[in-house]
Amino acid sequence: MNFALKKSATKLDQLGIVLSGICAVHCLLVPFILPALVLLNLSFIASESFEFWSWNVTFGLCAVVTFYQFAFKHKHGAVFIPLAMGFALSLNKGIFGDSAEPFVAMVVGILLIATHFLNLKMCESCPKCQASKS
Repeated sequence: MNFALKKSATKLDQLGIVLSGICAVHCLLVPFILPALVLLNLSFIASESFEFWSWNVTFGLCAVVTFYQFAFKHKHGAVFIPLAMGFALSLNKGIFGDSAEPFVAMVVGILLIATHFLNLKMCESCPKCQASKS
């Protein structure tokens, strides 16, 4: 595997942290700014299809990066715990009711951030990951 591909996994983790944070903030704020979104013709941001694709892209990115680092680098399965918890919570968010959805989404975003953060921390203590950086 070439150096650029190895380095890109770390960049993808960093991007994942940023995107997961944006996602958490977005999900928390949409209920409060929804009236303004309608006035600005940006109501698609609060639509079900936007949410569906946002979740799929976020979880997909997180799963690919996590699996890559796990399978080829540090081999610590602990990184899958917050990812699995976030995925399970997002699939079952309806049991908490509509009023709790923004807070559930925020927790899921935090779990995704934790997944990327754990991945980065595991790589910092992994000789294989460190060798690929030099």
